[in-house]
Amino acid sequence: MLMIKNIAIAAVSVCTLSACVTPQTQSQTAFPNHHPFVFPTSQAAADFMGGEDSFTMALTGADLELRFGDGAADYRQAARNAVRPWSAEEREKLEAASLITAQLFRDHQVSLPVPDEVLLIKSTGREEGGAGNYTRGNAMIIPENQMDRTSERFVGVFAHELLHVATRTDPSLRDDLYAVIGFYACAPIQLTPDLESARITNPDAFHHEYCIDVSLNGETFPVIPVTMLMPGDENTESIFERIAIRLFRVSPKGTLVRGTDGEPLHYSLGEVTGFFEQVGQNTDYIVHAEEIIADNFSMLIRNRTDVPNPEILTGIQSVLSHTREAR
Repeated sequence: MLMIKNIAIAAVSVCTLSACVTPQTQSQTAFPNHHPFVFPTSQAAADFMGGEDSFTMALTGADLELRFGDGAADYRQAARNAVRPWSAEEREKLEAASLITAQLFRDHQVSLPVPDEVLLIKSTGREEGGAGNYTRGNAMIIPENQMDRTSERFVGVFAHELLHVATRTDPSLRDDLYAVIGFYACAPIQLTPDLESARITNPDAFHHEYCIDVSLNGETFPVIPVTMLMPGDENTESIFERIAIRLFRVSPKGTLVRGTDGEPLHYSLGEVTGFFEQVGQNTDYIVHAEEIIADNFSMLIRNRTDVPNPEILTGIQSVLSHTREAR
């Protein structure tokens, strides 16, 4: 059986605006040809989780309110405190899952560019408000409440989260993958301060520089989806009810298009047409093009055939088969 290494990371992170990786993992390889998974020591994992990176620098007051109920909470300290040690049984389960995932990648003749080392970190999940598995930099973070899965059920997790690590390792891969669901590169948007303070940051994908064309009242135009924490009222029972995807209209130059009142134009998914016609109906996880692709890729690897839009899986396989051939 593959033995995933247990390591102590001497220098935990090198951060830029696009990535945060350990010095040992700056070189690139490909999965499944190489098995990159390592278990950092608890101290190294805590240092990584408590470090500053492009994700923590992007956090807003709305993020902290959503996760902790306190817009002034210290995310990095909470993430550091959330780290938990792996048990021998848990390591064995993840080792088995990585082997199964590797074989399924080979069966589908796909590969992903990944760092030499992908860290596997166990967390309480409280740093993300009890959300599920996610990634930061070159690490996959797995909440302890997810460990009741079998090795076979972790295959979907590995595929989904590795896709995030891969597009972070080689951002150029996003263009081809996102194009499968109608997204294309455009200039990053700059939200107004009040809108920016309400933006929700996804650790897996917090860039907003890909557009998709939608239509309204016979006019077709580009928008960029952004997850927002909207205002509540006396009928709002949970903060999660305030989360909404807003489609911000942008000009060909990448600037926000404003209405007659001077405010940026943005729409709900129900106000426009053309969005679901492109991203499909295979997944409800549509907060970002990255998540739509990752969920569909997970379905591909798990041999899901009962999906409404199998052409999306075929398109992803075609892109990642070419990636494999290029290596």
